[in-house]
Amino acid sequence: MKKFEPISYFHQTLFELPFFATTKQDAVLFIQKSIGDGDFLAIATPNPEQIVQASQDPEFKTALTKFDLFLPDGQGIVWASKILRRPLSERIAGVDVVEELVKEMEQKKQTGLIVGGRGYQESISAGQPLKEKCVEITVGDTKLTWFRDFNRDEVADSQDVLTCVQKNKPTFVFVALGAPYQEEWVSQHREALQKAGVKCVMVVGGAFDVLTGKVQRAPDLIQHIGFEWGWRLLQQPWRWRRQLRLIEFVKLVLQQVDK
Repeated sequence: MKKFEPISYFHQTLFELPFFATTKQDAVLFIQKSIGDGDFLAIATPNPEQIVQASQDPEFKTALTKFDLFLPDGQGIVWASKILRRPLSERIAGVDVVEELVKEMEQKKQTGLIVGGRGYQESISAGQPLKEKCVEITVGDTKLTWFRDFNRDEVADSQDVLTCVQKNKPTFVFVALGAPYQEEWVSQHREALQKAGVKCVMVVGGAFDVLTGKVQRAPDLIQHIGFEWGWRLLQQPWRWRRQLRLIEFVKLVLQQVDK
């Protein structure tokens, strides 16, 4: 399996991961250039919660090693980079990168498949068979294929996804299963996706919840000051237990200060 080697200009190593170190615009250009050059990319979007999870879960940590590009999807990652004197230019939110890639698809004659995610029924294009799992939806002005209601406990679903991939031949596969399931799924199926002609697979969490209007994005000011996680918590209070990992993240950063 070919392993992508990050260009030194573009990355800083934090928590043993090579994070993309410049801007969102650079990241989108880099992804498109890699695809144009015939490379295959698996893109992860670690945030502070996931860094803590990787420190506690060896299987999740191993799954992350199967990715090629790491976007700092969390203001806490940028904060840590400055504390550890390996500065990143900015937070690169996965949802922003996905939005840019989706906007460019028609122009670049690319296609996309979303695996997982729920509640996008209102975005299903007219005339689609309601009983089918693999359907067309509209996100903004772009048509995407959606493998809906993915069951993480059903092995058959993964084979059905690969069948959907072989039928639709997407350029991008966006995996919306939530951590750690999405990262582990990509780790297990990366080679099969590459053989099927996929150029890029990216874990996206709830990005399409935002892009389809299911969840309201935080205002620009809230995003700028790094409290988008709090805005999301107000809309989805069940996340409160996950936010406790932020305390553990601070501890991890402080442990590395003198290393």
